[in-house]
Amino acid sequence: MKSAVRAVVIVASLLLVLPGKGIASDVEWLGILSGFGGAERETILKPGPLFNCFFATCGLPGNSGVGKAGGRGTVDALGVIPLAGPFGAQASFNYTGGGGSRFATTFGPLYDFTAGKVGFFATYQHRNQNGNNFWWIEPALDLYLDQMNISVRYIQPVSSVQDHTVATVGDGNLIIQRNMAINRLQATASYFPPDFLSLGKDNLEITGGVQVNSFIGPAVGGTGVGPVFGLSMAPAQNVEVTLIRGTVDNRSRYEFQSGVRIFFGKSSPSTSPAKSPSLKELRRKYMEASPYPVAGHSAYRRGTS
Repeated sequence: MKSAVRAVVIVASLLLVLPGKGIASDVEWLGILSGFGGAERETILKPGPLFNCFFATCGLPGNSGVGKAGGRGTVDALGVIPLAGPFGAQASFNYTGGGGSRFATTFGPLYDFTAGKVGFFATYQHRNQNGNNFWWIEPALDLYLDQMNISVRYIQPVSSVQDHTVATVGDGNLIIQRNMAINRLQATASYFPPDFLSLGKDNLEITGGVQVNSFIGPAVGGTGVGPVFGLSMAPAQNVEVTLIRGTVDNRSRYEFQSGVRIFFGKSSPSTSPAKSPSLKELRRKYMEASPYPVAGHSAYRRGTS
């Protein structure tokens, strides 16, 4: 835990130092309503042949594994509130249905230094299965180049491991499911072509990057590494269509989503009333949060029911 805290402090300190040379810009009001559908798989490790009992014959419920692959649907509301000049606050609320049913909220301050933004967020997540409750903290950095946004996110769980009895085998031997949050370091670059067919200037986003997870903390299932990718466009004013966004790693974790976002807010001073903001301009009005994976592990422990 001490190493995790040190890592967060170092990353947060670097993010806070970087904007010192920038010129601050005012944070603007913004609201976003989103709906996404897709599939995901978090970590699940099945127990081995202990007590002469295998996973398929131990009486485990069929949906006992947090992380079981399947379809997911998510609705999300996000808001950015100006506080004073370049300082603001951001909060989001979302619900994900399916095998990984959960409710989550993310909130925290952000600072706009014109060439990008820095933020420091906290996330609470409640899992309907087993009634688990998890917390993360997340230092975040966005850098704005001419036709590109670069984003760095580090999420660190601050919740303890949560155990739940899911079945009893033989003479009172308990099957314990261990659920825990995992960490993730993610870096992405999003490119906005200057002009693309009928979409116009800066209304197509192509995203690529890399993520590393489970390298500090319990690391259930081992450290995972893999790509992050996405393709989005703005076919109409203040409307974004995400054709695909996702990530996958070498531990068989994955998340794939498609969906729609609707933006609410006033135009920036650089945008004329007759011209709606481009997708690139909309993306630079807030900070995108990272996904928050949870690892699930089913293991045996001797005991009596």
